[in-house]
Amino acid sequence: MEKTKVAKTPFALSKDEGKAIWFVDGLITVKASGEDTDNRWTVLEYLLPPGQLTPAHIHHAEDEAWYILEGAVHFRCGDRAFKAIAGSFVFGPKDVVHGFQVDGSGAARMLVFASPTGFEKFVEEFGEPAKERALPEPRPLDIPRLLSLAEKYHFEVSACIRAQQGRSTTPSGFEPPISALTGLRVRPGYTTGPRD
Repeated sequence: MEKTKVAKTPFALSKDEGKAIWFVDGLITVKASGEDTDNRWTVLEYLLPPGQLTPAHIHHAEDEAWYILEGAVHFRCGDRAFKAIAGSFVFGPKDVVHGFQVDGSGAARMLVFASPTGFEKFVEEFGEPAKERALPEPRPLDIPRLLSLAEKYHFEVSACIRAQQGRSTTPSGFEPPISALTGLRVRPGYTTGPRD
């Protein structure tokens, strides 16, 4: 039996430490990567503008969890909807459709955990190094590039994402992530709902 490798080097990062990446119209800071944790888990800090939308998608390689530090975020995981405020925790298992939208009343800051690692590599490849630790200027979502990276990083996006062009203009009501579930092609053996 192969022995599991365990990270042996403790580390700590302050508020303004970690690789900062502009990712669409948000700022993501890598707090712990696979290199830091022997590929066991990733921790990212997200700063997202009001109304920012992450359309429905499925991760086939990792579970994902979110801990809200500031603001409010509307989640859709499988057939369940959650409004998460500061102090809330949301878990999304791999192979379950999920998406979220920041409430239109203000920005949100949250920690995102992914296990096993690899998601941070997608963030780095799709994003760009941040010029400062602040939100970037809004920009359209590069859909062809996103779709070209999906297979490499083991995730699928809704067919409706092709119609999405960056930040939603209708943050109230949380309609885009729910409607973005339509047209999602799910591979056989995967579920779009919670597991029993």
